[in-house]
Amino acid sequence: MADVPHAATSGGIAESSSDPGSGNRFSTASARLIAIAASVMLVNTEAGDTFSFKEMSGWLHEAGFRNPRQMEVSAVSPLVLATKP
Repeated sequence: MADVPHAATSGGIAESSSDPGSGNRFSTASARLIAIAASVMLVNTEAGDTFSFKEMSGWLHEAGFRNPRQMEVSAVSPLVLATKP
């Protein structure tokens, strides 16, 4: 997220499709897929992990974005969107 403010212009929207959970909204099957994805990220990347909407929202605010929100899509996890003022 540190590079995002430099890439976006005023009024632009940052997005991420990575949200491993924000409460009990995922089924047991989805929770298992999220755990597998987190394991794959940790094993196959230098610093990969999965993050909650609360964590991502905080980073977006720190980077100067406003109105972090989730958009439901036909995937295991929603898109995370935020607007650059």
